[in-house]
Amino acid sequence: MRTTFQKFGYKEIQTPIFENLELFTAKSGATIIDELYSFKDKGDRKLALRPELTAPVMRFYVDKLQMEPKPLKLFYFGNCFRYDRPQKGRYREFWQMGCELIGASTPEAMAELIALSYHAIKETGLKNINLRVGNLDYLNQQVEETLSSSNCYTTGSTELKNNTKSEIFRLIDKEDYEEVRNKFKESGVIDKKIVKFMDSIDADNIEDLKKFSVKPGLERELKRYDKTINLLEKFGVSNARMEMKIARGLDYYSGIVFEIDALVLGAE
Repeated sequence: MRTTFQKFGYKEIQTPIFENLELFTAKSGATIIDELYSFKDKGDRKLALRPELTAPVMRFYVDKLQMEPKPLKLFYFGNCFRYDRPQKGRYREFWQMGCELIGASTPEAMAELIALSYHAIKETGLKNINLRVGNLDYLNQQVEETLSSSNCYTTGSTELKNNTKSEIFRLIDKEDYEEVRNKFKESGVIDKKIVKFMDSIDADNIEDLKKFSVKPGLERELKRYDKTINLLEKFGVSNARMEMKIARGLDYYSGIVFEIDALVLGAE
């Protein structure tokens, strides 16, 4: 995997195993503390063992690398820690390999990044891997529009609506579509609108996506999304498919997202 990252022009970076606790609570909220190994050091500073490597690398970028020429291509490989209840295939200490592409968001850059991930996994020897590419801007608009059709949210508070939206994203991420329907019903959305929403996230080609309500800003994003997928073949990836059911639970994710499955491995 390291060789594949280097072939794509990425350079390795290392960060400390511990970071300031605030680095992780700033975006994710105080509730994330329950999932971390956090402690105070001898200087009474609140620290945490890193639960992942994106935030530490971005902290390092802000501190030291902002004036470097863009795009910056950085990759990392290190141990991380989460205070979760261990289960099969998951441990409180685990190893993560990944990368950050900073300063480029064109379809060409996104296609290269997705191809890098695909080839890094393929080069380990895994066969029959599936690449699914989604778009959170599209999914977010469909959820937003469906909730807005309910009287509860035309007059209700923004906070209530955002909490419901986050819950729906979480249910989609878990692939619990029956509960997605139930959540919309609880929120006062009529059956016709729920069916339309489910049809919108079943769409698997650009023309079908455009049949559903698309605002001007989203129309530009969908063109970028379509171009990104079409460019993947230039990078030796021929089996990518559109998948609008890829969700993320945190608000700071946006735009193109993707997942790679190796079905033979099962849930782990």
